Amino acid sequence: MLPAALFTPLDLHSAIEAARRTQGAHGVVDLLVSALTDRRVRSDVDIDQHLDTLKAACRATRRWADMIPVLERIAALNPQRRHEVAAEVALVHVQLGQPAKALSLLESALAQQRRLPAWRRSLAFTVVAEIVAQLVHAPVLAQECATLAESTATARPARAHRVATPRRRTGLARPVLVTEAEGAVAGPVRPKSRARLMLLQGSAA
Repeated sequence: MLPAALFTPLDLHSAIEAARRTQGAHGVVDLLVSALTDRRVRSDVDIDQHLDTLKAACRATRRWADMIPVLERIAALNPQRRHEVAAEVALVHVQLGQPAKALSLLESALAQQRRLPAWRRSLAFTVVAEIVAQLVHAPVLAQECATLAESTATARPARAHRVATPRRRTGLARPVLVTEAEGAVAGPVRPKSRARLMLLQGSAA
């Protein structure tokens, strides 16, 4: 079991550097999966701050499956992000060579998103979902995700409702396949061409 000092509050930076020095990327994956799925982590935002590091380590080691329990923990802590998480899990299944599983997850999440009012839909979901749809060669589904993204981005609440104070998130709005250079771009950006998709695929090779 990891020491309590790492969780009060969550501070993994020193531990990550130590794991990287002694065990390389595999050690980083082991540490982060263990820590970020620990019941002592109570906030999805706490997980978000380490997701980019975990994604980079999983990409380097090709341990894509280790992403799944961490992503599922985010959805458990914040059910409003379940569709966003489903799209990321689908992308992991693409990397695992399981396109049918990826497509099934994507179609289920997309059907649920369609039933929501536009202002409640997840833009983060549509960003990753469009990438997944193109990677599994489902162009009609990709176009539907793009259309959904446009309506989501321009939607306004139909009635007054409380808006929570924005909290910075560094995690899922940046898809698993995006390289560090692309990740530096502020905010989610939809791929505009097949060439962009090929770049995304190449970054994971």
